[in-house]
Amino acid sequence: MKENLKLGLILLMITAVAGIALGLANATTKDAIAMNSKISVEELASLLPGAESVEVYETFDEGNIVEVMEASNGDETVGYIVKVASPGFHGNIEMLVGINSEGVETGIKILTHGETPGVGSKIENADFQERFKDRPTEEEFKLVKTESSNDYEIQGITGASISSTAVVTGVNAAVKYYKSAILGEEVVEEKPGINLDKLNLSGGELTAIDSLDKELAKEVNEVKINGAIGAYIITTEVKGAQDQMTVATAIDINSNTILGIQVLEQAETPGLGDLICEDDFTGKFQGLSSADEVQVDIISGATISSEAVIEAVNNALDYYNTNINR
Repeated sequence: MKENLKLGLILLMITAVAGIALGLANATTKDAIAMNSKISVEELASLLPGAESVEVYETFDEGNIVEVMEASNGDETVGYIVKVASPGFHGNIEMLVGINSEGVETGIKILTHGETPGVGSKIENADFQERFKDRPTEEEFKLVKTESSNDYEIQGITGASISSTAVVTGVNAAVKYYKSAILGEEVVEEKPGINLDKLNLSGGELTAIDSLDKELAKEVNEVKINGAIGAYIITTEVKGAQDQMTVATAIDINSNTILGIQVLEQAETPGLGDLICEDDFTGKFQGLSSADEVQVDIISGATISSEAVIEAVNNALDYYNTNINR
């Protein structure tokens, strides 16, 4: 009887020790698996090479960043995995972004999305996700239509610019979090200034002057060419589809025509409304008379954004004709 009791106690101790060991082993991987049923420990190693375990670092109730995981190899932190939700064509695209301790973006994994089957859904294809492997993070990533020419360009999926842009936007959000929250860097979002080349005023000398009607013109600049004033750049602000946008309109005082326009600030839908910044659209204003109300073809699917730019340009022309070309 005593022998049986002794044997039972030994078995109980062995079982307890084994249970504790299994619990400890599970603790190192459960967070990685619990993040989403579509990611495994093996995929963790692919997403952030050298990582053997992860644990929750921080979670968020709102915003693009959903959850941040700290990845380790033994006692050494090898990087972070950031779970991001980025607005796509049909709702949020959830993805994981790996960033190692050297600040290299090591890869992504698309978790869930509702993008169009056979088109936007191609963001989950391996060949697209591979484009994000081992990328430096000193600059923001930019979507391009053709094969990338540097480390910061990501070639999008043909016919799925919105979905592709959403992924790039999500990766940039993850990198921004890593730099500001993990490294403690001050991440300053630079606002683009007036680009004389874009406005077909290369070599001109830009000088700010007072706006005589601040309701119409946010900022007014005169441009000297060979020492003489040859143009004015009038910056106006209007409401776009998402938020306020700022547009600069350059007007030649000799021909009274529009030399060019530049969208300086906008928050339009990535891959759709933000096409107002592309030369294909802004170029339509070049050469139009400043004496008439302008109207150009709008971007298909981006009516509000297009019309906002047109309104901004017409406001600039109103200012020019009222206060300058009198």
